[in-house]
Amino acid sequence: MIVQLVIGILFSIIEEATTLIFFLCLFRYEVKEKIKEVILVSVLVAIFSRIIRMYLDLSYAVLLTMVVFYALFILIFRSRLLNGIIIISMAYIANMVITTIDYFIVTLMTDHLFSEVVSQILYQISIILANALLMLGAAWLVHKKQWGVSLVQDSFSKVGRQINILIACYSLVGMIIVVQTVTTLEVSYDNLYYNIWIILSMFSLFLLMFLLVRNIQVMQKQMKMEEERLYLENLHSYTEEIKQINRDFYSQTQTLRHMASCQNVHMLVQYLDHLLQERNFMQASIEIHEPMLAAFLGKERHVCQSYGVSLTVECIGHYFTPESISGYQLNRILNMIFDEIIAVLKDKPSADKFIHFQIHSVIGGTTTFTLKTKHVQAMPVDIVKQLKMNAGTLALQYDPDTSKSTIIVTFQGDAL
Repeated sequence: MIVQLVIGILFSIIEEATTLIFFLCLFRYEVKEKIKEVILVSVLVAIFSRIIRMYLDLSYAVLLTMVVFYALFILIFRSRLLNGIIIISMAYIANMVITTIDYFIVTLMTDHLFSEVVSQILYQISIILANALLMLGAAWLVHKKQWGVSLVQDSFSKVGRQINILIACYSLVGMIIVVQTVTTLEVSYDNLYYNIWIILSMFSLFLLMFLLVRNIQVMQKQMKMEEERLYLENLHSYTEEIKQINRDFYSQTQTLRHMASCQNVHMLVQYLDHLLQERNFMQASIEIHEPMLAAFLGKERHVCQSYGVSLTVECIGHYFTPESISGYQLNRILNMIFDEIIAVLKDKPSADKFIHFQIHSVIGGTTTFTLKTKHVQAMPVDIVKQLKMNAGTLALQYDPDTSKSTIIVTFQGDAL
């Protein structure tokens, strides 16, 4: 009895861990950094699941196990409540669909009835191992192809929250169907009733999975549209700034004439350098085909000027937002990087207070953001994690002899 319990727990750990790993990859969690949490949750859930089945009917045991799984996931992974419901529910729905399909395949390949196949330990172990390999292979493919989506939403977005709630409701319905299916398998001895209910359940669960995936995709698109709308509203002030520069052209020419008449060469050179920087910045903004980034850089330029930091921008190629990240998320991460650099530079000598921001972009290929400055030796771990969640990387090169720093943010193109 004890040996059978231990074996059951071990295979349950494998089943829970591999399913959880797949959905963590699907929703862009950093699995390598969370592997200890995955193992801990899988062990606790497997032990609870096997022990509770000794005292309760299978349907009640499955329901309690899902509740415990959800609670442990929220506590250990520190996930949001809605995100936890979505991930755990989809994990159970996917596991139920795949496992039932496996049992049907075994039933078709053998002369056993469905109820007989479900009750045999050999088939149970074989199917658990097959599903584990399938989940690990699918997780690797999702990670390699960057097919994942992020459920991390910002609190300001009403659209994102509403769609998240809708997805969570779908997930809860799926959990109810899972429990009802388990109940039917336990209490019914009619093979025809088995088959009818299983077919209906699998169709319902498959439909739910389709709705969940589609709603997640809709959520991503809605969030991107909302983020773009918020940033595009800021373009009005950016456009007004350009108009103001054009209106100031006359006064600038008058200033140049006055300096020339006074023969103040030093001030004249400084003023011309300032105008050249203005012109280069405007040209780079025009070459950036995404207005969200152009508006962000315009705002950031004013922030840099308030700290006496010179910001120059260079765009190589035609820039478009990388596929793996929304424009809002990208600007938020870049804003964090700029804030860190400005915090370092604000007390440094004037000669060292500069940021050269270079964009190198190839449509459908790799997009690289390079920030050249001084005295910056490290970036917060939170920025690196945010980039990893959106399929990006950050590298920092620091030369202690010259104090020069180069920060490189890279987004790989479509892996297909």
